[in-house]
This record gives sequence, C-alpha cells and structure tokens, in this order.
Amino acid sequence: MSTHYNAFISYKHAELDNKIAAMVERGLEHYHIPHKIQKKTGIKRIERIFRDTDELPITSDLSGTIAEALENADYLIVICSTNTCKSMWVEREIKLFLQNHTQDQILTVLADGEPADVVPKILQSREVTRVTEQGVEETVTEPVEPLSCDFRIPKREAKNVELPRLVATLIGSSYNELMDRQRQYKMKRLTAVFAGVLAIALGFAGYMFYSKNQINESYRASLISQSKYLANEAQKLMDQDDRMDALHLAIYALPNEEMPDRPVTDEAVKAITDATMAYIPIASANIAPVWNYEMPNTINTMDVSVEEKLFVALDIKGIIKIWDAKTHEELCCFVPDDSNSVPENFKILSNRKVLIIGAHFIKCINPDDDSIIWEKEYKDIFTSRNVNVRSDGNLLISLSDGTFYIISQADGSEIAEYKLPAEITESVGGSVGIGNVSLSPDNNKIAFTFTNHDLNCSIGIYDITTNKAIQKDTGIQSLYIHSVLLPTDNEFLLVYTTEEITSMNTGYSNMKVFSTDRDIVQCFDTNNLSVKWENDFLYDVFSSDRELIYTPASNAVSYYSGNVCDTYDLVSGEKLHHYAIDCPIIYGYAEKDDPNPSFITSNGGSATIEPTMQNKGDTVVVMKYFADNIRKATPGRGIYVSKSGSSRIIYYASLTSDNEWTAYEKSPEIASLYKAFLDNNVAATVLKNEEETVLDIFDPNTMAYKTRATLPINKDDSGHLSILGSHEGKILVTNSLTGLFSDLTLYSVDCNTGEYTEQKLNDHTFYDVAQPKYDNGKIVFIDRDNSDYFAIVYDVSTGKRDRYHIPLEKSASIKNLFYFEKQGYIYVSGTKDYIIDIDENEIYPLEYHDGWGETQYVSMNEDGTLLASYDKKDIVISDIKGKEVSAIPSLDAGMFKPAFYKDKKSETELLLVPFFDGKLCRYNALTGEIVGQSDYAGYDATRNDCEYTFDSDRSCMYLYMPGNSATSIIDVDSFIELGCVRSSMGYHEPTDTFPCISKDKEYKYHLGYFRHYTLDDLIKKAEDLLQDHEMPQEQKDAYGIG
Repeated sequence: MSTHYNAFISYKHAELDNKIAAMVERGLEHYHIPHKIQKKTGIKRIERIFRDTDELPITSDLSGTIAEALENADYLIVICSTNTCKSMWVEREIKLFLQNHTQDQILTVLADGEPADVVPKILQSREVTRVTEQGVEETVTEPVEPLSCDFRIPKREAKNVELPRLVATLIGSSYNELMDRQRQYKMKRLTAVFAGVLAIALGFAGYMFYSKNQINESYRASLISQSKYLANEAQKLMDQDDRMDALHLAIYALPNEEMPDRPVTDEAVKAITDATMAYIPIASANIAPVWNYEMPNTINTMDVSVEEKLFVALDIKGIIKIWDAKTHEELCCFVPDDSNSVPENFKILSNRKVLIIGAHFIKCINPDDDSIIWEKEYKDIFTSRNVNVRSDGNLLISLSDGTFYIISQADGSEIAEYKLPAEITESVGGSVGIGNVSLSPDNNKIAFTFTNHDLNCSIGIYDITTNKAIQKDTGIQSLYIHSVLLPTDNEFLLVYTTEEITSMNTGYSNMKVFSTDRDIVQCFDTNNLSVKWENDFLYDVFSSDRELIYTPASNAVSYYSGNVCDTYDLVSGEKLHHYAIDCPIIYGYAEKDDPNPSFITSNGGSATIEPTMQNKGDTVVVMKYFADNIRKATPGRGIYVSKSGSSRIIYYASLTSDNEWTAYEKSPEIASLYKAFLDNNVAATVLKNEEETVLDIFDPNTMAYKTRATLPINKDDSGHLSILGSHEGKILVTNSLTGLFSDLTLYSVDCNTGEYTEQKLNDHTFYDVAQPKYDNGKIVFIDRDNSDYFAIVYDVSTGKRDRYHIPLEKSASIKNLFYFEKQGYIYVSGTKDYIIDIDENEIYPLEYHDGWGETQYVSMNEDGTLLASYDKKDIVISDIKGKEVSAIPSLDAGMFKPAFYKDKKSETELLLVPFFDGKLCRYNALTGEIVGQSDYAGYDATRNDCEYTFDSDRSCMYLYMPGNSATSIIDVDSFIELGCVRSSMGYHEPTDTFPCISKDKEYKYHLGYFRHYTLDDLIKKAEDLLQDHEMPQEQKDAYGIG
C-alpha cells in the first residue's frame, strides 16, 4: 500500500536549501493546529512530510520511490533559492507532480534572492483554455504568482508568520482564521504558563518569606546572644574596675548607630545602669574608677602635679603622654626619635611645665601647645634623682662627674655652677658616678652617694655656702642601697641591706620563696656624717616597692618594704610604730599635715593609720577600693593605679556618684533612714534623742520639706516605735514600752503643722510581741483581757473597734500578726495559728505538718485564695482554711517575706522568695517546683522585712529592704535586677522617683531623689561619662565589635 504524504519538499541539496527544507519539514510536522480548526477541517495534525534526504536513499530514478511519493503527496513545496536553477531534479519533480495534480497545489518557499529570479520558470506561468469572442476555444499561456512563503526574514518571524501560510493551505483553512485561532491558543497557553509560573512564584515567595522569617529570627537570636555576651563582659570589666571599657561594651550591647536593629535585653540595661553608677548617692568615700588613661606599652612611672592640673606617664619604651588631670584630655605625646632621645624620667614643674629627662639631655616643654620651651644637652650622664626643684623654682641638676648646675626654670640658662673637690671625684669608682642627689630644705646642702674604688657606697655632703664637701665610706656594697632621703637640713637617711644577708623573698613563674629579710636604716648628721641612730627593719614578703617617707607634722620618718612599715622619731631614732599589712605595699605617701603615712597595697587596698585606734596598738585599717594585682600607684585628688604589666592607668576618684541626685527643697540634715517611712502622700524620717523623738516630714509629690514634729518619747521608752502609715493628712505613729504587756499609744501627727494628738488604743493590756499592723485606715493589734486574747481592728476615721476572740489555750502564746485588709483576713501565729475571716466574722485554726516551728512570715495572694507560711525551715502554701496545696522544704538559707505574683504570660501563680544570700527564687505556687532564680543586690540580713511594689506600666517590681535602705529595680519578665538604689526609702509611684539620702558639698546628709531613668537617659549618661574616650581597637577586635 502506498504511503500518503501531506506534502513533498523539493529543493537543491545545498547548505542554505537543506537548512530551510529541514526547518519547513520540522515546523509542519510539529505545528499545533488549534482545536476548533481541527473540528472544522477534520485534520488534527500534519502527519507526514516527504523530504528525500530523510525518507529515501539517493537515486537518479524518478520513476521509482520519488515518483511514488510525488504521486501520493497532497502538495508540493519548492524551496526557491539562487541554487534552485542549478538543480535538474527540482524541475523534473515539478513536472512529474503536475501529471497528477494542479499547479494550485504547488507552494514555494523563498530562501534567498528575488521571486522572479529564483522561482522556477515553469511555475511563473500556466496554460489556460478560454473561449474567444468568436466562440472558438484556444490555449494560451499567462503569468502567475504562486503562493510563496518568505523565509528570508529572521527564523523566529518566519516560523510565527510565514510557516502558518503553508499550514493553512495544507489543512484547507484560511490563513487569517488560523492566525486568529493560533493567537487565542498562545494566549491560553501563556495564561496557563503564567498561572503556573505565578503558582511557582507564590510558592517560592512563601518559601522565601518563611526562610526570611527564619533568617530574621536566627539573626535576632544572634543579636540577643551578642547583647547578653557584651553585657556580661561589661559586668566582668566592672568587677575588674575597668569602667571605661565597661561603658563602651554596655553601649554596644544596646541598639546603636552601628547596630540599630539590636534588641534591648535586660542584661544590657543592667550593665549600663551599673557602669554609669546610676542611682548611686554619696553615702561614704564612694571611691570608684572614673577614667582610663592608655599608653602604648607597659607603664614605667607616672605622676600628677601638686596643683592637680597635669597627669604624666612614661612607658618602658620611653613614650611620654601628658593629660589635663581635670578633663582627662590628652595634651601631648612625646615619642623618641632614636635611642639617644629616649627619656628615662620626667618631672612636673609649676605653671603647667614638664621636664623630659634623658641620660644626656633635658627638655622643658609646654604641654598645652606641645612646644619645647628650652632644652639642654650634656656629655656626662645625669638621672632623674639628680634633678631637684629649689624653693625659688629654679632647678638643681648634677652630672655624674660631680658637677652641679643651678639653671633657670624659665629659660634653662645656667645661674650657677659648682664642682666637687678632686679628692672626691678621684675616689669615684664604677661606671655610675655621682648619684642619689638630694637638696636640703634650705637649699644650701647637697647630699649624694657614689661607688668608690672598693665598690662600697660612699656618702657625701656638699655645702653650697662654703663650697666645701665631706664624704664617708659606709663600708656597704653599693649594690644593696635601697633608699636615701634628706628630709631636713641636719639629717640624712640611708637604707641598705648588708652584704651578708641578701633578699630571699622572690618569685619566678608559679614559685615563690619567702624568708625574713633585714634592712638597715641609718641616720647621719649632715654636718660631719656621723651616725645619729641606726635601726633594723625586718619583713617577710617580697618587696614590690620601698621608700622613705618624712612626715613633718610628727617630725618622724617611715620606711616601708614588703608588707611592713616602721616609723621612727627623726631625732632620736626611737621606733614609734610597727605596721604589718596582709600583702605587699606598692606605694607609700603622706598627706599634708598628716602625722601618719598612708599606703596602697598590691591587692587594691588603701591602708591608713586611724588615730582613734592607736590605743589598740599599731593598727592599720585597709579598705579594698582598687583593682587587684597593682604594680604602680600615684595619689592626687584621687588615686592613679596601673596593674602589673599593663599599659593602662585607672583613675579612681572619691565621692563618685550619680550626679543627678536632687535634694528635696529645704531638706534639713538627716542622720539616717532608721524607721523611715514613705507612701504616695508623705515621707518621714525618725531621729531618737535622749528626751524626745524627732519626726521630719516631707511631701514627696512636691519634693519639699514640710515640717518637724517632736514627740514626747525618750530614747529608753521608744522600744517599739513604728510609723504605720498616713491617713487623711496625718502620719500615724505607734509606740509601746519594751515588755510583754504595756499600753499601745497612737500619735496622729499633722503633716503640715507637725502638731499631734495622742491616744491609748488598747482597752486592757497591749501584747507587744505581735506588733500592730496598718492598712487603708485601719489598725490591727492584739489586746489581752486577763487570759483572753482579742484581735482588735481599729478604724482611724470613726474610732470604731471590732473585736475578734482568739481561742488560745492557757499555755499558748502569740508571736506574730499579719493583716490582709484588701482580702479581709487577719492571720495570728504563735503556739497555734489562726486565720480570722473579717467579713464572715469567723476564725479557723490552721494545722501544719509535724515539726512545724513558729510561723515567721505569712503572705496572701491577690484574690485571697492562697497563703504562704514560713517557719525558718519550710514554706507551706495552703488554701485559706489551711489545706496544703504545695510545699517548699528544707530552706536552710535565711529568707525575707515572700510574695505572690501572677505571671502575665502563663497566668501561673508564682511565689517570689528573696534569700539572705542575694538570690531571688521563683516557685510555682501550686506545685512548689522552682521556676527560676536571679540575683539582687539590695539584700541585708539585719532586718527580715521587705516591701514589694509592682509597676505594670514598666513591667517592673521594686523590692525595698528597710534594713539596708536599698531598693532593687527588677524586671518581672526576666526577673533580672536592672538597678539598685542605695540609701533609699523605696519607690514613689506618683512622681516615678526614688527618695533617698545623699551627702551635699558640706558632707551632710539630706533627703532628695533620683528620677526613674529611661533607657535613653542611661545611654546619655554613658556617653557623657565617656566624653571622647575611645576603646582601643584591639579591645574591640577581642569582643567582635566596631
């Protein structure tokens, strides 16, 4: 059976023609016919196209396979190009096709060239039979233009526009209808594709949104972790007294310009609160770090000017920096150009001048403009000890060859020159020459030392007025000279270690060697160098520093080394005092007019001699103010210290505090916050005198002092004085004599005038073991009528008394009383516990487990359904009638009064328990399980009571400890302590302030307040404290910031 073809493609086998023929064949066989045209024409697809290169082997016999294909093809498609005319087969195929088909079934495709040139001539005309006017038939040839598709255009355009012309002819459809249907099909297809793409896009967008959320959550979590890390590191730095870097880290732990998306963590808020010393009043010395000075290398020496204007430091590589001591601004930095210009020391002069001293040079500079005022060079060597400032301000310098110069401080010009006699200079041995030069107070005598030819230490005195010198061989090896001093015109002191006994107190790596070392302290008469007195000095701790200190106020000299200091009478040499400290002394000094020296110890202690304790022997009081491992220290208005091997100097100042404390208007001097009282309407402090009790009254809303009330209660009769509260413009004060049974007196004090009324509250005998309680205008106390006990509720406004009988057995007793006015209950504890339902006028006995001791505290939740009772061992949580709900056993640590708190997120009823050790624990009240714990700083075990104030607006809790006069600010989401207000009276909600006492400029206590700071307030505080201080880049790199 013959094969049917939709079309036969005839073409010349040339490159272009092959390409076009293949393109036409592929395009026709793969063409999608729209569904509606399929129904109309009955043709679903163009199934078969004949192209001889694909279907048949090459043959020259058209009468065979090709002839059959031509015969069975519906159409002939001729590829026309400039190559067509070269093919003999194309025209033969056309002729053979026309034997069975019409010329209308031949289609042409233009590959290149013009139609007239490339279309075979046989197709450009046809024979037509027609009838003439005479009615005669005749055959004529007429030109025709076959249907041609132009494939000379770009391939894509040919496929979309020209190929459909061929398709339309092959399937018997109009070209326009095919194109319209094709457009509709493409539109539907595009719509479907778009819908698919849209679905994929939406899915991808959802995935990306989810991924982005996951990334954002992960990023946020990482920022929170970094914030907590930086905050914790800031706290560590504060513990090490590195306050400046702690401030930097605290700021970096919060949102800032470099990291605006960083979440705010409670740890970071606490860190910046502590680093800024927010809420810290002046309560004592308040010595704290306030600035860091940075040097490039390890500190060699440092000093501050007498008038406290300049601070100067020298590091081990000879770099000197000078700062303004008040503003901490760096004024200038001296960096040596080469080894010949390396300074060995410096000396601060008056009028803001500094001497830079090298082995062969001396420069006087003005640090304010970094200019050299004058400079001098010398061939011989001199050291820093050989530069003395005379009383007239001019300088005494000495060279190693025994030459002394007096030079002008103003311009460096030489005023005078002195030379030691030849018999002295010729006896100088060794390589050091003349050293340890000191000038007498009257400027007339120069003391010096040198090593003689026997390598012993010789001492000498040169008298400027007579130009004469004396010397003496001490017989001491120069290697062991420790200190020299010329404190007066007549005494010259020398300290040395004997040649036979050398120091065994030393250390290497993790090994330390201890032994008792002996130094010799000698005093010579400057007139003849005779020994006036001599003393042994013993110590057994490695010596970090040693020096002689003269105290003119007592005309005594002290020498310290290791951990020991001895004080001698300068004239007689009598040992006046022997002081031993627990660690090495690294710096000793004497304040002006102070008869005793003071010391800085290597473990950060400030050691002072207290005159009030002299009757107890040689007593030293050491206060730990500074960082550990100190190697250098210099006193000024504060103390400058540097740790061992450190390039940083920490400056400590006294009276360091939060300078935003504001005094209440007209506040009198306040002695203490003993029995102080604060509520929304009034603040009061109590002062007990021998004959009376003084009550100072303040208005915390206007922040002003109101008046003073003097109550007729002497010191001996005020055993149980208590400020209960305020009511209708009066402060309610109760007092009872110490003892089991007495009278309870109520003093109602007018808050504006200080006038008071006095009344006895008890009808029978007041039982003062259980102290009265007050809430909302009602006072509750225990009254005893013979052997019957009553709980009395006294209404302050009406004077009405409600009595509730407590059914105690004869041998029973009452220990504590608790009043819950809002919930309507009174709790009485003692030998047996009872709870009184005020509204129902009922009393219920409460039974606890065996071994229960006396109930110390009782707390009640907000809705009055749960009780928490504590007996110094266990906490039992029960319902209102004593049925146990949960228990928290074996609390060996002491604790303060607990409180219930309902967690907002989980709605869980929590029990908050502050312990004496500074832990705030949270328990699930219904199960007794611990939920979490945190630290708080305001604890003090001297008084067990505490007060809770909850601030829902700020999500804070204020925990006030009256015994320590401290108020802890605690976040109730994390229960992290954000800050602690010392010397305070609690939190005043109406003004959002913390009333507290602080010292004024005259060092007297007054009542004032701190406002409750916002985070922006704390950040501004930190920035103000830092000024232009920058954290070193290596520090930033270590913490991954900046």
